[in-house]
Amino acid sequence: MQNYNSSFFNNVNVTVTDGGHFNLKPDGEWKQKPHVYQQNKFYFIVDGSCNIMINGNSFVAKKGDWFFIPSGTLHAYQNISGVPMKKYWMHFDISPKLEFDKNVNFPCKISVENKKITALFKEFSKKFTSVIASDILSVKSIVYSLLSEYLKTSGVLDFTTKPHQNNAITLATKYIEQHLSEPITINELANVCHLHPTHFIRFFKSKTGQTPQNYVNYKRMELAKKLITETDLSISDVAERTGFYDSMYFSKCFKKYYSVSPRTYRNTLKKF
Repeated sequence: MQNYNSSFFNNVNVTVTDGGHFNLKPDGEWKQKPHVYQQNKFYFIVDGSCNIMINGNSFVAKKGDWFFIPSGTLHAYQNISGVPMKKYWMHFDISPKLEFDKNVNFPCKISVENKKITALFKEFSKKFTSVIASDILSVKSIVYSLLSEYLKTSGVLDFTTKPHQNNAITLATKYIEQHLSEPITINELANVCHLHPTHFIRFFKSKTGQTPQNYVNYKRMELAKKLITETDLSISDVAERTGFYDSMYFSKCFKKYYSVSPRTYRNTLKKF
């Protein structure tokens, strides 16, 4: 059982880049030679069957089989000739990346007979391409629910969380939130916590699952989204208030986190 600090899960962010429902006819083709993909994948088979290979392990996937393929994993797939197949699929990033213990055999496949899972994937497929603000927000909620269900259903790996055991983390995160509009250096954070900079970086990552800089960027993006949603500040002003003095770079970072530009995000909200 892997043990993480509770702040790790408090700060996990999920970004979906693609997904939907796939219906392969008996005479269709769906195949990919062994390759590595830099995003996580979900495949959930709802009818028919196909062949899937993950890290050298081959599976004849059938109805009810649910696959989680972590980013950077060697995998391949191919349909079975003459056999139809229907599946839901999803590509997504997790930030910070989950660093599973190498000694734990995290399951890449589980089998479920659960209408709830099918309903969640169906709702995701319906709302993922929507331009309605409420649908866009609910997609992320659906993905969190699916990740939670996968962990619970697997029965092999679960996580426990522990409260903050050192006030240094609280001091560091509070300082970050109070200075998001300013440059924040590792030396400053280390001084706040009375730690050597090198030790502080290792300590911070061990407690939160991410580096101090990644945490700062995440908090800045969260604040940016709040300002875009709740104020009429210009995009350049939002960028400045979140510590970015180059609005183009700010827009690039925002799109990386939320898959849309700041302006598109605001324009979508204005329709409602």
